[in-house]
Amino acid sequence: EPQTEAVTKPIVEKPKPEPVQSAAKTNATAVSVAPKTVTPRPAEAVSPQRSDFPTNLLAKATPPAPSIQDKARMAELRKQASESNDPKAQFELGTLLVNGRGVPRDPTEGIKLLEKAAAQDFVPAQSALGSIYLDGNGVPRDYDKALTWVTKVANQGFSEGQYNLSVMLARGYATNANRKLAVQWLKKAANQNHVKAATELAIRHHHGDGVPADSTTSADWHRKAAELGSAESAFLLGAMAYEGRGVAKDLTKAVEWTRRSAEKNHSEAAFNMAAFYTHGEGVPKDMAKAIEWHRRSAKAGYSKAQAALGSYLLTGKHGAKDFAEARKWLTLAAAQHDKDAMYNLGLIRDRGLGVKQDYAEAFKWYRRAALLGSVAAAKAIEAPGEDLSDLKKNAAAGVAQAQYNLGSLLFIGKRIDTDLKEATRLTRLAAEQGHSGAQLSLGLALENGHGVETNQIEAAQWLLKAAEQGNPDAQFNLGVKYLTGRGVKQDESQAFDWFRQASAQDMARASYNIGALFEAGKGVPKNTKEASKWLLKAAHEGHVHAQYNAGSMFYDGQDVDPDFEVAFQWFLKAARGGSIQARYQLGFMFARGEGVARDLVESYIWFDMAAAEGVREAARAKNTLTMEMSPSQLAEAIKRANRLKSRPG
Repeated sequence: EPQTEAVTKPIVEKPKPEPVQSAAKTNATAVSVAPKTVTPRPAEAVSPQRSDFPTNLLAKATPPAPSIQDKARMAELRKQASESNDPKAQFELGTLLVNGRGVPRDPTEGIKLLEKAAAQDFVPAQSALGSIYLDGNGVPRDYDKALTWVTKVANQGFSEGQYNLSVMLARGYATNANRKLAVQWLKKAANQNHVKAATELAIRHHHGDGVPADSTTSADWHRKAAELGSAESAFLLGAMAYEGRGVAKDLTKAVEWTRRSAEKNHSEAAFNMAAFYTHGEGVPKDMAKAIEWHRRSAKAGYSKAQAALGSYLLTGKHGAKDFAEARKWLTLAAAQHDKDAMYNLGLIRDRGLGVKQDYAEAFKWYRRAALLGSVAAAKAIEAPGEDLSDLKKNAAAGVAQAQYNLGSLLFIGKRIDTDLKEATRLTRLAAEQGHSGAQLSLGLALENGHGVETNQIEAAQWLLKAAEQGNPDAQFNLGVKYLTGRGVKQDESQAFDWFRQASAQDMARASYNIGALFEAGKGVPKNTKEASKWLLKAAHEGHVHAQYNAGSMFYDGQDVDPDFEVAFQWFLKAARGGSIQARYQLGFMFARGEGVARDLVESYIWFDMAAAEGVREAARAKNTLTMEMSPSQLAEAIKRANRLKSRPG
């Protein structure tokens, strides 16, 4: 459903922060990563959102066959599959139909074709059926059927079946859990160059999960997986060479493996390459190359690189200043809750660097950064600002900005006692002079009865004045009024138009509401593909609930090709933003190795966080998980979970 709460952005007088060089974080050292495929620790939640929890966690689709666009080729495939009973054609066509690649998705027909091919002992079809029933791709999960097909394929010596059988044995799916036997099948798959099996075996040797803990053996398997093309293993092997864990400390090798991973678009590896060139570790110091690697990492979505690149462009260090591009990268990093990017965005608005000065917007960014622990932002908020006597004098003289600033101080009781009546009077005077921020504040005050009697009609009139000046918050709130019919005649088409104008200025809530309107067919014709497009826009703009929904979209394959790795990244962003259901989902993904290497410790931590927010299903899942964990894994998980709980805030 569209969001209908009003934006009540804090509005204060101009903060005067002292420049803080450390806020830019341009001198980051190489990322030190333990040999396991995890992303950096989640930030503490800011304003958690609650909604329905997932009850059906769909799983990974069968690896797709090549897409077919040509109708003639499709007709030929159908002919071969039916008339010639060709198992290869049945497999290819069945896989396309199950996954909806190049053709309308039809899992029922696809599975029938795969079963025909499997009955002719066509192993790829048997393997596909095992994966489909194991993952519930287009059909209800059926572990008994999955085990039948997976075992048949594994016993014929095929690595995909061996890998899947190891998964089923480790988790006790349709059979008694047998971790020792699971490792044996995992080794068989890895010895046949199954990349995921090799990476998982490396991680198991790091943790001592079903095998002896041995960093040297872990490095050997990572090396094998990296040679087979695993970007993750290459990245982790580079980290091990950098620290001297499992292999000799060797900066040249660290750079070599890290570069190999980065060339495959691994975002953290690209960031480490930037750090190597920044500090001259393993390579000659070269800031031009460092910035280029930052740019590659930033394009791949890594928030630390986005924040660093934004700060370089903002300060002009090692290159020309570019405020517009700096703002773009900082906004992307801030959407991933990078506090330094938020601080620098506040600085941009505070000083009018490439944009119109907007002290209220600056305060918003400073406050968000301060909540995440930015000392610089906290100082900015507490800065003394304009002399109070001068502010009163200018307000009395009719200066709209001074009236607006003083009214804002009186609304929130900062540096002066709260006086809602006087705050409203001054704000109205500024609004009548055309100050858009004052028009927005007055509209919200009238809507909420804050210092004045509630008047929805007049509230809408002031919001309209601010919206027509291009104020995105006013445009959003006016859209909410038309959506709900408060103070105006309900008109969903008008709501859509105002949301679209706010979205054009990258307001995430407006983009999310547009997606919701397309989904519901309110104000516009129902269109799920358009809904998905706007949902993704909101997700990129940092809307937490949209990020969770984007993860679900890629997880389930709704209007997009299923992609567990992309789904994992969206769930991770949502979880860092406070989404409880995303934390619950991540627990399953780490437990199953969906979109990320299987890691029971990480799984436990995410389940624990969700359980702490009252999710009973997460508490049950955590308890079930402990039966799979070794004593050392459980001890590590409990220690890290307790450490997270003990953090302030």
